[in-house]
Amino acid sequence: MFKARDVMVPREKLEIVEVDEPIVKVAIKIINEGIGSVIVVNKDGELAGIVTKRDIIRAIMFEKLDPEKTSVERIMSRPLITIDADTPLDIVIDTMYKYSVSHLPVIEDNSLVGLVSDYDIVQVVRDLLDILANKQGM
Repeated sequence: MFKARDVMVPREKLEIVEVDEPIVKVAIKIINEGIGSVIVVNKDGELAGIVTKRDIIRAIMFEKLDPEKTSVERIMSRPLITIDADTPLDIVIDTMYKYSVSHLPVIEDNSLVGLVSDYDIVQVVRDLLDILANKQGM
């Protein structure tokens, strides 16, 4: 059975910003890096929340916040919904569905070790479908 740790993006590859980072800088980072979210930490480096593309669009387009003067702390999703690294993939999917989220930080020993996104899950499903298709073609 696949677990969160099998499909997550490891912490070393995640974009992490502090709570006082302006929305505009985070938006540029998300666009330039081609990512869907950033992890937000407080000044002590502790997890504080997550900001997704959807959060940024809502803040600028609908709430009319000034992206240069507003920090991500104002728009980040919190409390942070997390999963354990050993959470089975079906539970990861159920958790995303239950909370209507597309990104879940992965925790192990009370520390951030990675992030699972809906895109990561789609990649795994695609790979499994390729394996099944190849097996049928044998």
